[in-house]
Amino acid sequence: MRNVFKQTSRYVIALNFLATILFGALTVTLYYRGNELQTRIVELEIQNGRLQNLIYNYTPTLFMYPQYELVADLSTYSRPNGILKLFVVIVTPHNGYAFVNQTAFVLSPDPEMTLPFLDPNMLKQNSVKMYRELIFAVPAGSFQTILEVPFWCDVQLAWQWRQPGSGGDFPLGIVGISLTFYDAQTNGVYVRSVTARVRAVFDNPMPQR
Repeated sequence: MRNVFKQTSRYVIALNFLATILFGALTVTLYYRGNELQTRIVELEIQNGRLQNLIYNYTPTLFMYPQYELVADLSTYSRPNGILKLFVVIVTPHNGYAFVNQTAFVLSPDPEMTLPFLDPNMLKQNSVKMYRELIFAVPAGSFQTILEVPFWCDVQLAWQWRQPGSGGDFPLGIVGISLTFYDAQTNGVYVRSVTARVRAVFDNPMPQR
């Protein structure tokens, strides 16, 4: 009977020892698995943050180009006497404002197509200027519009082209335009610049009798 009791006690001790080892191994395994899971959760949170940043904080993109050349109608003395149509697209994650301004005007030096129409003594007095600055609000997302930019074109025609019955058209030069977008949330400023050709047209009718 004692031998049976001793043998049973040995089995119980062995089972307890084995259970302790198994429990320890399981605890260690769960600990490492928990650490791996926690690390994975942190990695997913970082990736989600990066994705959110890409969705809501990407760099705004600006597109702008003239639909047609700027035509200066020299036959009218009202202001403005020229309209430039600009196709504008602004893709932005935040609301903001956009400004359209003129950056330059370069008179064409063409000795055959331009200069014969102009007063040679007043070349520096020829000017093409935006009539006013354009300002407009831009919502978040993809915004597109067609702007009509007014210009005042002051052109000094040569004497023979100011006479009644004369008329014509000629390339006057190139005008530079800039589009500036101000991000209201980040205070970022983004600029896009283009150039457009300028053509002058005129018609001096004969006086009516």
